[in-house]
Amino acid sequence: FFFFFKQKTAYEILSGLVGSEMCIRDRRRVHGIQLNSAEELMIDDIVIIYDKQRKNFGRPFVNQREENKSVGGIPHIEDRKNFYTAKNPKSITLTNIPEFSEHGINTDRVATTSKGMHHEVGGWPKSVDPTEANDIRKEKKKREKALDFVDAQIKLLDSAGAQMRENNHIDLFEEYFDGEIPDQSTESLHTKSLRLFKDPKQRDSNSEKRIVSRISIIPEVPYRFAAAYAMPKFQKAPSTLPLESYVWDLNSPNEPTNTILPTSSIISLAFSTKFNDILAAGMYNGQVLFWDLRADKPQGQTPADIERIKYTDAEKSHYDSVFDVVWPNSKTGTECISVAPDGKVLWWDTRSLQQGPVTSAILTDGSAGDRVIGATRIDNSTEVSQKCLVGTEQGYVMQVTRKQGTKGEVSSRFGMEGGKHHGPIFAIQRNPAAGAGKFFLTVGDWTAKIWADDLKVPLITTRYHDAYLTDGCWSNSRPGIFFLTRMDGWIDIWDYYYRQNEVCYSQKISDYPLTCLAVKSKSPDILIGDASGSVTLLQLCKSLWEPMPKGLEEGVLRTMFEREYSREKSLVMAKKAADKKDAKPKEAKQTLEKKKTIVENKLQTLEKEFFNLVKKHQDQLEGGEASPEKGEHKSPDKKEEKKDEDEYNFEGDDNGPGTEKKEEKKTEAKKEPEEKKVEEKKAEEKKPDEKKPDEKKVEEKKPEEKKPEEKAPEEKKQEEKKVEEIKKEEPKKEEKKEPASPEVKQNSPEPAAKAEVKKNQHSQQNQAHNNIQKLSLIHN
Repeated sequence: FFFFFKQKTAYEILSGLVGSEMCIRDRRRVHGIQLNSAEELMIDDIVIIYDKQRKNFGRPFVNQREENKSVGGIPHIEDRKNFYTAKNPKSITLTNIPEFSEHGINTDRVATTSKGMHHEVGGWPKSVDPTEANDIRKEKKKREKALDFVDAQIKLLDSAGAQMRENNHIDLFEEYFDGEIPDQSTESLHTKSLRLFKDPKQRDSNSEKRIVSRISIIPEVPYRFAAAYAMPKFQKAPSTLPLESYVWDLNSPNEPTNTILPTSSIISLAFSTKFNDILAAGMYNGQVLFWDLRADKPQGQTPADIERIKYTDAEKSHYDSVFDVVWPNSKTGTECISVAPDGKVLWWDTRSLQQGPVTSAILTDGSAGDRVIGATRIDNSTEVSQKCLVGTEQGYVMQVTRKQGTKGEVSSRFGMEGGKHHGPIFAIQRNPAAGAGKFFLTVGDWTAKIWADDLKVPLITTRYHDAYLTDGCWSNSRPGIFFLTRMDGWIDIWDYYYRQNEVCYSQKISDYPLTCLAVKSKSPDILIGDASGSVTLLQLCKSLWEPMPKGLEEGVLRTMFEREYSREKSLVMAKKAADKKDAKPKEAKQTLEKKKTIVENKLQTLEKEFFNLVKKHQDQLEGGEASPEKGEHKSPDKKEEKKDEDEYNFEGDDNGPGTEKKEEKKTEAKKEPEEKKVEEKKAEEKKPDEKKPDEKKVEEKKPEEKKPEEKAPEEKKQEEKKVEEIKKEEPKKEEKKEPASPEVKQNSPEPAAKAEVKKNQHSQQNQAHNNIQKLSLIHN
């Protein structure tokens, strides 16, 4: 059966429904079949009455869940089956709402001007002076006492009463979901371009284009901002390039309110946090400019001691373009910090600019050579003005600390162990809420990274974007949102409160590369500059800027950052422990390699000695076995052989052959000084004899060969006497020049000496061969 809803009363059903708002009733017709009798279908009229007070009419319904209950029905009748035909189910969507398409287009700029209007109070009688309060008060009393005034008020009350009763039916300002926090926003994310501020010097399409290098919003006057225009490409700016930068008002985008005319193009600028009329600007030539906007006011409203513009001394300034300037939190509010690619961080005082910077700091990489690193951006948003973060051209982050009365120094370096950017850092800013400024954001190359003060590697890194990133900053109202500008003209918005793996929202802003952006405080507006010299005012939806209940988002972000901080710190500690474990086997491997090289070198030298000795022996045999008197061959000294064998034994190798002969070395070391004394005595005894050098050699060889046998001193004396007798007989034989008989030859010492030489040569060869075999075994 069919239900219908009827507003207000229903007299045709029941008189008791008068005054009610709604009723439900069935109709006595089912699919074109007229039901003649209620008894045939066993059905009565089903009526449900909803009672409501008159004051609640028009208010929304509040539905509640209740158990299902039956209020009536039609029984099944078998005879009626032929009246129905089964059909396949169909789904049809019908709508009477017309479809629209929305397109956005920037029309040609229309020049508008603001003009005032003077309004004078009129309608008073001639006898009343509207400038006199007494005359006006008398005239009002006179009109209120008139009868027509009372009648007019009664008529007005009648019409106003009807409107008041209608307004009381529904509370237009009632909040149905006040105090409730949605788990997820149902609003579709969107942005809207409100205004476009173009460079006044580029209205002509043929003029040289300047980029918007920096935007700064006046802190306490959010509807005014300054924009710097420049061409930062080195030596590519034409001589006719204009140098002006401007201060704009959001309510008048056609013409700037103030014009700043420097001596060089402005690269960066920032308004003072304490004096909103003072502007600091870094210029292309390395100087810093200070502009006072109060000097632009009309005459009579400007203080006499105000200077419009101040410059720093060129010789005491930077040697490169000033890429960033900030105003630290100081008591006087006159200090300013500037950075440039020359690697200097300079602190200035506006009261003494000609004296040079108050102090300075040099950015180095901390290596042995202290290589200087150029700076690109600086952040000093913490309450501690002595510490500031500096982004560099090489992708590192430096923390510079300056104590009172001392020079600044680099206290921390981030990214040296890994995680640095692959190019210059274009933005660096601390999170204003989460972690009390402990975590900060950096933007460079194709990614944005989040760091912590106590960790030298990044905590979180975004995915690589499709285009190169040029700038970025945190949201002032929501600590989980940050904005990134890209080279392809898009802006990306990340919301870490909802998701961390992908961009929350992206919007195409310009056909030119975006260069900088600035966020207004407690406002949904963002200012974005591009490479064509235009500044776009973008408005965010509520989901992207409206702050959440106090402490909710900050707590979630702080918990997430702390979790990532503890995770990265544990990984760093595990890596250090693993490096220590790997260091021991590396050292053992290096010592083993050193030993191998020593063995190989000594083996090569021993082989050379062996082959030289064999060659020498062969030469002696071919030359008729020259006698030892000619000095062609020396018997090897057994002490030297012993020394060579000990050199081939390695002291560091506990398993080598050197361990077997350590005790022998000690005993021989004790015997050496005693043997030296004996040799010295013998040399003194031989001096007066003035013997030939060949004879001396033979004498030296024989006792040295017999030293290891350790004979008695009496036997040694007898042998020495025999040798002396043989040497005395030799000159007598030369005088006689007679050939010796066979018997004499047999008794002469020459065959014995030759046999002894051969024996020594063979022993030396065998000893060298044995040493080679030992070293080869050790090497294997």
